[in-house]
Amino acid sequence: MRKLAILLLAAAAWSVSAKTPVRVTIEQNSIIAQVTPRAKTAWFSVSQEPAPYGRSVLSVHRAFLLEDDDGDGTVRLTLQHPPFATSVWMVVDLDSGEHAVISPEAALLRRRSLPPSALVSRGNAKSARLLQEDLVSVFFVARPGVGAWVAKIRDGSAADGDLAVNGRISAAVDTMTPVGSSPAPPDDLRKDDVVAFASPLTLTLYDTRVVK
Repeated sequence: MRKLAILLLAAAAWSVSAKTPVRVTIEQNSIIAQVTPRAKTAWFSVSQEPAPYGRSVLSVHRAFLLEDDDGDGTVRLTLQHPPFATSVWMVVDLDSGEHAVISPEAALLRRRSLPPSALVSRGNAKSARLLQEDLVSVFFVARPGVGAWVAKIRDGSAADGDLAVNGRISAAVDTMTPVGSSPAPPDDLRKDDVVAFASPLTLTLYDTRVVK
């Protein structure tokens, strides 16, 4: 009897702690995310798009918040046209902390794991930093229950922490821009933060969840 009670307690604990995985699909002009009912979600994308005039191509990034207002577990982003094949999208469920990545053309999706060395915790009264070897990178941090922040930084620019043109970018987390109604950015990373780096030049996306 005691063993049965322990098993029932374990099952109850699992049902409480189990998280709804994020599932993202594309239908014509819409991107649809299956998330926790009533969840607020953070969206992040990078794309290469034709310029409105001329034959040039623009590198575009987007970051915004959407909420499951009707509680059906579905968040739909409706666009004016089908999402560009040369784009990658990330959706983070800010209730569960789960996230998913999709591209309209699976063959073009270049998704990589973000190494721990790319995340530097706060120290010596300085903000946590995100490190990437690239000429330009878009950085994104989403914190469950709080919000999200974004920054696009070029190597050697005033926003690059090392202020040098050396093929390496150092982004201070506390200088990132709040997404939507998110509060001011934190000065450190914490467990369960979702972090992503994206290259607008190659559309490579690196992502991880902080486990410290």
